[in-house]
Amino acid sequence: MKKTALISTLFLTVISVAPAFSQRSYQGEIRIVQNRFEQKGDTLFLQMDIDHSGIAVKPRQTIELTPVLETDSMDLVLPSVVLNGTNRDKVYQRSLKLDKQKSPAIAPYLVKRIDGRSNETISYDLTVPFEEWMAGATLNLYEDFCGCAGKRQLIAINMFPTALKLEKPIVPDTIIQPAPMPAPVIYTKEGSAFVNFPVSQSRILPGFRDNRSELAKIHATLDELLDNQQARITAVELTGYASPEGPHAFNEKLSQRRAEALATYLKEQYQLPYSIYHISWGGEDWTGLYELVTATDMPEKQRIIDIIEQTGVNDTRIRQFRELDQGKSYRYMNEYYFPKLRRVDYKIYYQTEE
Repeated sequence: MKKTALISTLFLTVISVAPAFSQRSYQGEIRIVQNRFEQKGDTLFLQMDIDHSGIAVKPRQTIELTPVLETDSMDLVLPSVVLNGTNRDKVYQRSLKLDKQKSPAIAPYLVKRIDGRSNETISYDLTVPFEEWMAGATLNLYEDFCGCAGKRQLIAINMFPTALKLEKPIVPDTIIQPAPMPAPVIYTKEGSAFVNFPVSQSRILPGFRDNRSELAKIHATLDELLDNQQARITAVELTGYASPEGPHAFNEKLSQRRAEALATYLKEQYQLPYSIYHISWGGEDWTGLYELVTATDMPEKQRIIDIIEQTGVNDTRIRQFRELDQGKSYRYMNEYYFPKLRRVDYKIYYQTEE
């Protein structure tokens, strides 16, 4: 079923009566000249001359001319031109004064009294809000005839052959889905800061042993990224470790405090959000000790490896080290290996703008 749209607001210009211009004949004796049928911006402009000089309207007759914009699924009924015979016009005017006639859904564009024949031309000039469906609409003119018996009937449909002139092609809105953003690529720079801590201490002393050169390594990594305007540091991961001498539970806590100490040191050196620092700890670094022992020819090397592999992670290993070859192997590891286990590994995560 066709959906009908009614005009609620119309912008009418002054009606003028003038001689007809070049004319086009339609069914019946009414002739129409279509002067303007175009869209500009959000407005549709319609202007035509209606020459009714070829018809005779009897006193009790009414001819109603109604322009309609139509597509297969939509139409818009425009205000009509009403030509009343003398008697019909008297009835119409009387009904208006007595307020007995209900207001029509669409007010007429013009109600004109015709006494027999007329040689005048009606200028129909109208603007309506433009809607996209109108781009493919045709403009038809319906003629309704009402005779003496008061029965209204459709007697003609006048098709305007000229299509609506569009200011620009109407392209339906297209929602362009943005291409999915690629997942950000995370890069890392990592290393180990063999920060030397005095035995049982977690406070960073830049001047202690080789600390200045070790701290310089992590400084160089951070400075390189901060100086790169295309890079953005997203996380700094710090993992603390301890050497195995001393009680196992104490060393576990000590490795935590060392990671926290380096984080505190870096927070004082750089204006980075505290939230990017992630702290973890590994306790006694037996894996690191095992790698150091297997890579050298220290005294009792194989016995040390056997103790690490066959004894649980507890204070028993240290006791066995001290009992081995009168403590020579233990003292060797304490001097050359254990200091390397007291460290903080770092991993810096960052993104770059491609």
